[in-house]
Amino acid sequence: MSNSLLEYYRKPQIYCSLPSLGKFYFDGIKLSLDGQLAVKAMTANDELMLKNPEALLNGEAILNLLRSCCPDITNPLEVPIIDLDVILIGIRHATYGEDLEFTSNCPECKEKNTLDINITNFLDIVEYIETTPICDINEDLKCYIRPFSYIDSQKLEIAEFEYQSMLRNLNNSDLEKELKEKELQIKEKRDVYISKQLEMIINCVYRIVTPKDEITDRKQINEFILQLDKLNYNKINKVIEKINRNTVKKKFDLKCPMPNCGAEFSQEVDFNNTNFFEKGS
Repeated sequence: MSNSLLEYYRKPQIYCSLPSLGKFYFDGIKLSLDGQLAVKAMTANDELMLKNPEALLNGEAILNLLRSCCPDITNPLEVPIIDLDVILIGIRHATYGEDLEFTSNCPECKEKNTLDINITNFLDIVEYIETTPICDINEDLKCYIRPFSYIDSQKLEIAEFEYQSMLRNLNNSDLEKELKEKELQIKEKRDVYISKQLEMIINCVYRIVTPKDEITDRKQINEFILQLDKLNYNKINKVIEKINRNTVKKKFDLKCPMPNCGAEFSQEVDFNNTNFFEKGS
């Protein structure tokens, strides 16, 4: 029996143009005729997940949000990091409207003020990837590059968090035996952190073309990148750095609203998942 309330379910509220233009979604993505992604408003459950520190740290809160609000993305694990901020801005816009409230500290009068900004202003300097990035290793070999995925960047963040936590706890050890044990644990965490950094770079190469073949096998690509000389590894890394640059505007020209001040200054508007999705933020 079909649900008679189906026609009243959430509908897309806005459509977003993605910096990747829909590239690098190998499991599929459905875009509108003009190439935009449909975005729905959050549910109450989505909002609760965003208040769970553990779900934020391991990435599940954002993955749940993508599944709920952007069902046209087949596999949220594939979302490029350059698209993520644009999608999150779209979700907030669809949920709370276009005004974003934030706190500003005037550098002149030192007053703390609450200001509003139109959330679409974040998208003023978005750059789009018109052509697929390619790194030529030599005349015969071409590496096709994608941006970092959200899940890879989250794995790196977790590894860094665990490594830094171990470093902070090291000074709390008084016993020599306990100190040595913690030093070994720190080395393990550091090695994991370094391996995650390398893994992120390797995963950005998703296809290698030679005059005789086209390789997409993940194991073969991984082995090849690990055997690259430093010069060619750096060439690939430069292409990756270029396409992973920040894609949304976060620094704005502001004016102090205090009657006896009116100072003009620039400030970066805080944009993080812990407070960006609060109604008053």
